[in-house]
Order: sequence, then C-alpha cells, then structure tokens
Amino acid sequence: SGAGANALIQFDPRSTAERARLKFPANSNPNSLLLLPTHPGLAWVALRGSTFDTFATDGIAVVELATLRDTAFCDLNADTATCARLAPAGSPALTSPLGFTWDAACNGGAGCAYTVVNNFDGTVRDGLLLVLVPAAQGVPRLLDSVPLGRNPLEDLVLSARRELWVVNNGGYVHFDATGRAGSLQVLDTAAL
Repeated sequence: SGAGANALIQFDPRSTAERARLKFPANSNPNSLLLLPTHPGLAWVALRGSTFDTFATDGIAVVELATLRDTAFCDLNADTATCARLAPAGSPALTSPLGFTWDAACNGGAGCAYTVVNNFDGTVRDGLLLVLVPAAQGVPRLLDSVPLGRNPLEDLVLSARRELWVVNNGGYVHFDATGRAGSLQVLDTAAL
C-alpha cells in the first residue's frame, strides 16, 4: 500500500531488545547493509524505491552506526547537497539498487563496493553494475559501471581469481514480451 514503516533497527545482542531505530522514508524499501571497512562506524544502506513513489527514493543512505543517524542520501539519478548522482553520465534513469559486495583489492588496494542495479521499474530491464568508492565522510562516489543482462539478482560472487559472477534472471513473459533467457555473467574485476 505504500504505508509501511521502513527502518534500520539496532538490537541488543543479549536481550534482543530494540536499542535504536533509524526511520527511512515511506516506499524506500531498504534492502542491504554494508559496513564500510574504510570508514569504521559508517555503513551504506541500499534504498530501492517503489512504484508508489515512482522510485523517487532509489539511492544509498550513509548511516553513522554509533548514533544510528542518516548522514547523507545519495540519489542514483540526481545530485544532492552532499553527493553527486551515482548513475553514469548519459544513462537512462536507474532504479532498484539491490546490494553490495566489498572488494578490498579494487581501486589499487583502497577497496570498492560492487552494487547491482536491477532497474525494475514496473518493467523488466537490463541492469547495471556500479563500482563505488567511499569518499569523504563515507559518501559513495562512482568509479565505474558495467552493463549487465536482463533482471540481474542481488548476490554477487567474487572468486579468488578476482572474477565477479552475476546471475541475470532474464525476462518474464508477464513483464517482458521478449521472454529473454537468464544468463550467468562473469566480469574481470581487474578491468574495472
């Protein structure tokens, strides 16, 4: 209905009682959390947007864990007061960031995160892999992007050979008249 309460909740590990709660906007659909190895105490939360808000909340929230405070929101498609847009220049509007895989060897050993952008917006579309680095105050900055296949899924596998494996789920005849088959895509991270 678009009326759900979206939040990041901190629990006491012994009692399981709630310690703190950070509320996200309605329809933001937070779906993945990455603790930033390069910025202790900060995390990224992927916000997926929805059809109820025309995917206006698609982006990444930067969260200070000690205070459970949202310090920045980085929109996929627009500059904000604290972040440059995360979509590559000239790309169509992106929707539905799904999650993160950290690669400590990326970016000359400084580390980076790979983020799948599924691009579901009521229709099934080809996805995009964003290569993001934490800049000042943990704000994500776009380092590179790679086209993915139709309807990529969240879980990425980074092999010991530094290959990034992506599952493209393909089209659904209900959403995508092409009914394109799924595929397994392997990316050489050294080329990113």
